[in-house]
Amino acid sequence: APPQTVSAHSVSELRAAEQATRAVKAEIAGDAEDALKWAGAAIEANPNDPWGYYDRADALVQLKRTDEAVSSFREAEKHFSNERERWGRSIAIYGQAHALAEVGRCDEARSAYERYATTVEKADAPAADMARRYSKECVGR
Repeated sequence: APPQTVSAHSVSELRAAEQATRAVKAEIAGDAEDALKWAGAAIEANPNDPWGYYDRADALVQLKRTDEAVSSFREAEKHFSNERERWGRSIAIYGQAHALAEVGRCDEARSAYERYATTVEKADAPAADMARRYSKECVGR
């Protein structure tokens, strides 16, 4: 059999995945600044991969940079585009809701929680119910 060649596209995908993994490890270790750096590198390596945006958003939440976090979760949501990626899209929407609720922006959080619930209710009714409960429990600050 002829040797397999690796396309430049798959190299960028592998690099992005490796850097996104480093971002997650940094976040788990409590180093949001390092996580932000690695997430940015993942986005640069493959701007179409949603996980770099998702990881960047998570790091920004830890850094209390809510508007930037919500924007990055929205980017992740857009990049989880097809039906097979419904779960990824749903957690990006949930991330928006949670980030907004954490800082008491309840009207915006409720809207995002409802979008999440609508997205998951057919596949996961308990998760939709949980989001609607969190929406009701949001307290403005």
